[in-house]
Amino acid sequence: MDLYLLLVSSFLCGLLVLDNLQFAQVSLSRPSLVGLLIGWLVGSPIEGASLGLGIELCYSTFLPLGGNVPPNGAVAGTISALVFAFAGRYYPFAFFAGFFSGFLYAGLDVKLRQIRGEWSKIVENEVSDGKIRLNFWMAKSLMQENISAVGFVLFFSVFFFALAVFLRFAFFRDILRMAHFMVLWAALSAILHKFAGYVKNDRYKK
Repeated sequence: MDLYLLLVSSFLCGLLVLDNLQFAQVSLSRPSLVGLLIGWLVGSPIEGASLGLGIELCYSTFLPLGGNVPPNGAVAGTISALVFAFAGRYYPFAFFAGFFSGFLYAGLDVKLRQIRGEWSKIVENEVSDGKIRLNFWMAKSLMQENISAVGFVLFFSVFFFALAVFLRFAFFRDILRMAHFMVLWAALSAILHKFAGYVKNDRYKK
């Protein structure tokens, strides 16, 4: 494991996560792009991009509706690329490491949004009192998201590096390989079913 590349990748992920909601929103946080970029940094661009594409395919079935926070693609793409490069170069394990990390970060994201919601009340009180510090609160919000993402990637990357010790067992590798195919199949089936529903509804409208 290269500690320097781990730190650089984590900080880069912290910046790309901001594109997800806080800043720009130009799709730089998509797992396919993040996986390609982080994979290039750690010497596995093709594998990083393909891992990101698989995760993006699965995540495309999760929509941010009804207040639900979708899994974080930037975090998932980063961790999958790092785990592949530094934890045995076993594709299914790296895929699931990123896949589940995106969901775990979504839980953290809920807490972060709750905290920012409390901050917005403070901002409203300050504005009503004539105290304008919008730049301060915007910077604080960006730093909160950035630092949280960096810390999350560092912690869970090391966690999965340690968990990779089980890759020495053929039984564990076989289970992961089968589960990987099943998850991709389920995602493709869900997308095709949704598309078929759209076509059917469009016919009825005509």
